[in-house]
Amino acid sequence: MMRGFMKATVLVAMLAGTLALAVAHAQTDGEAPTSSGALKAVSNYTAGVRRLDDDYARKLDALRQQYVKELDIARKTALEKDDLDEAQRLLAEKKRAEAATLQPGASRGLVILCAVYGIDDLWQDITPRVRSLVRSAHFHYAPEDWRSLPDYAPGRHKSIIIIYSLDGKLFVSNTQDDQVPFDLPRR
Repeated sequence: MMRGFMKATVLVAMLAGTLALAVAHAQTDGEAPTSSGALKAVSNYTAGVRRLDDDYARKLDALRQQYVKELDIARKTALEKDDLDEAQRLLAEKKRAEAATLQPGASRGLVILCAVYGIDDLWQDITPRVRSLVRSAHFHYAPEDWRSLPDYAPGRHKSIIIIYSLDGKLFVSNTQDDQVPFDLPRR
């Protein structure tokens, strides 16, 4: 009972923290400045953030490529020493690093902030899995994706709650397993 309460508390805290962060940065259309000087400042700021995001993405990609090369060298050494377990771990880490998605800035595109799957007090963090399924700022979830998740409550409908930003605006998707397939952003 206590463990279930802790899981539910962690879920609520995680969701509340993400929402609080978004509310702190939220700006409605009614609050947006309209003067020409303000619009120029916004344009300059947006362009600067875009350049920083692009620079960050290039640097992160170069760092990831170096990491993968070093993992290959370590794997080769492990194979030479007949340490097959270590070679397998290194291969799995290499695949994980190669599949990692860039999450530099939330200013544009689809960014998955948090994703959980479950029911009642039985929730599982599936954020990395959902992020790995994002392609070209689009997320598609099919029935076979649901069947591969652990079933903690057989015979009961489970939900996927996804907190995401799209072009810097925060959204929450709550989808039951009988509502699949579904897409983000919603069409």
